[in-house]
Amino acid sequence: MLYGLETVSLRKRQESELETRSRTPRSDGCRPPERLLPVSYDVELWPDAEGLNIFTGNSSVVFECVKETDLILIHANKLNLTSEATLSRLDGSPAPSITSANKTTGESQCLAFYLSEKLKAGERYQLHAEFRAELTEDLGGFYRNEYEHGAKKIVVSMWSRPTHTPGIFLCCHETKMEPELHISLLQEPGTLTNAEQRGVQQKV
Repeated sequence: MLYGLETVSLRKRQESELETRSRTPRSDGCRPPERLLPVSYDVELWPDAEGLNIFTGNSSVVFECVKETDLILIHANKLNLTSEATLSRLDGSPAPSITSANKTTGESQCLAFYLSEKLKAGERYQLHAEFRAELTEDLGGFYRNEYEHGAKKIVVSMWSRPTHTPGIFLCCHETKMEPELHISLLQEPGTLTNAEQRGVQQKV
């Protein structure tokens, strides 16, 4: 069951804060994107109905290459890839292959994707990744909460600021641009939601 499909842009009121942070070098080597500017995100999330302790998901980020580079740095806080990420060009022509992917050290929790050749300036590419992670209990990001109503009930909620986003999907959350964000939340049959249902599909 598919619900909660929405198109939003990053909050303008956070623009000045993000611009200030984007000019500040990071000691752990994971910097905001300077060569790749995100255009849009397409994200699908599926909480596990058994205990609601984990969720699986996939994300596709479309970005424009501003300056040639053979390295993609993207934020991913405690997200574990479940398959190899793929890179494609929007015009359908061949894209460089991903030769390796490594987590950076430090607090930034970035993934570094190394490419077989450099991306071309002015071209648009799409990075697709599938992942798995734990639902947090800190009332931020994509999290779970429990309450008693005759029996124990579990609620899964999302409340996200830029610092929470890397724990939900792979992203470049520090940017001067305002990329579009499309999120699809999937639920198991029989579970309840307060969001408008937009369609029905089977999880593969």
